[in-house]
Amino acid sequence: MQTQLIEKIETARSGVKRSKAAFKGFTLIELLVVIAIIAILAAILFPVFGRARENARRSSCTSNLKQLGLGVLQYVQDNDGIYPSHARASGTPIGWADSLDPYIKSRQIFQCPSEGSPQQASIMLFQPNYTDYWYNSAISTQGTGINTQVRPKKESEFLFPSLTVMMGDGNNGASAPFTTARYHCNGQGCGGVGAIAAGGAPAAGKALRQGLGGPGATGVGATRHLEGQVFNFVDGHAKWYKGNPNPNNLAQSPTVYNGRTPFDASGGAVFSGNNPTFTPVFPN
Repeated sequence: MQTQLIEKIETARSGVKRSKAAFKGFTLIELLVVIAIIAILAAILFPVFGRARENARRSSCTSNLKQLGLGVLQYVQDNDGIYPSHARASGTPIGWADSLDPYIKSRQIFQCPSEGSPQQASIMLFQPNYTDYWYNSAISTQGTGINTQVRPKKESEFLFPSLTVMMGDGNNGASAPFTTARYHCNGQGCGGVGAIAAGGAPAAGKALRQGLGGPGATGVGATRHLEGQVFNFVDGHAKWYKGNPNPNNLAQSPTVYNGRTPFDASGGAVFSGNNPTFTPVFPN
């Protein structure tokens, strides 16, 4: 009887020893292996998550430009088929952006979700940071150089409305003084301070990066979304196009043509064809 009791006690003790041995801690090498695996997974997944976030922001930006495009079409219906002017010399509205106030739900639509400078509630029409998006000044001007005049185009004048760029991603913040309610570009340069379109009279060709977002030579808007840019067009649709990530600030767009480029070969050796263009009608 006593012998059996002693055997049970010894068996229980050996079980406890085996149990303790079974639950011993990780070795240093095992811990390092686990940490290395976690680091590798993080390096793989974090860029994927970042790209997914930027895809969501790009979709939100596309929605903003789509709504702005629809706002312009409503403006056109209420104004005898005439598109908004990029700027007015006096009075209000001073530019295209505040012309759309009656047709948009909130001025927050003027803010790109990937641009880090939020619009202040008290911001004035002449102040920078009013809008992250520019308007194609070729839609509301005629002539070139010192002969440039503000004259908004009529709906019936556009030859290819689905190819004619109307708005797109631009710059913002303290380094972008042109981002007022008059913010405009023509594929060559940008403006927003005065009433007359800035950027000069570009030669026919692809748009410069600085003319797709400007001002100056930065052209940040041209590569904001996954090295590309969102545009809307005269017919109201919005679409993302690949930009040129070349660090050279004057790099040309791979697909978009400026406001002096003809649509076909009848206007010269350089033409836009079926590509997006700032040209509303045959250049004069």
